[in-house]
Amino acid sequence: MKKRLFIAIKINPSDEFFNAVSDIKNSFSNEKIVWTSGKAIHITLRFLGDTDMEKIPIIIEKLREASLNISSFEFNIQRLGVFPNINRPRVIWLGLSDSIKLLSLHNNINDLVKELDFKHDKHKFRPHITLGRIKFLKNRKNLNKQIKDYSNQTFQNIVVNEFYLYESILPPLEKEYKIIEEFKLKE
Repeated sequence: MKKRLFIAIKINPSDEFFNAVSDIKNSFSNEKIVWTSGKAIHITLRFLGDTDMEKIPIIIEKLREASLNISSFEFNIQRLGVFPNINRPRVIWLGLSDSIKLLSLHNNINDLVKELDFKHDKHKFRPHITLGRIKFLKNRKNLNKQIKDYSNQTFQNIVVNEFYLYESILPPLEKEYKIIEEFKLKE
């Protein structure tokens, strides 16, 4: 038996964050975008994929090691953008301010999961919060305008005291993220 796993920082959005995101969503009301649920907002540190259940205790042990090497830190959620690029937008996201500790946490986790024979992640780590997946976009001018309008916006300051091992449960109903284990960072 396998579980679809990922490692992430959970975001508890403020009212100001929700208000700004609501404004963004409203500006795309005529577009086909599947928006991320408010309770599912997170920053993925490493996607593990379909993982044998026997590996989970070892993963938890290794992640506990990683949590001991990094102390609590903070960053800002800021600016709006798209992946892969403005000419072929597929994902609309919020970016993060630069954080050396966030990058260190990612690198520690990456090194530990390599020891467990997980495939190397080919993508460069680009920490972000996925707001929605674009299915069809009619008005590219509006997208450009929104990206420009929110280019200097800070949505929320985040203090990170822990990260999580999640299970991603795919539909038939609705995608669900279930916390398997919490890892406290050192004080």
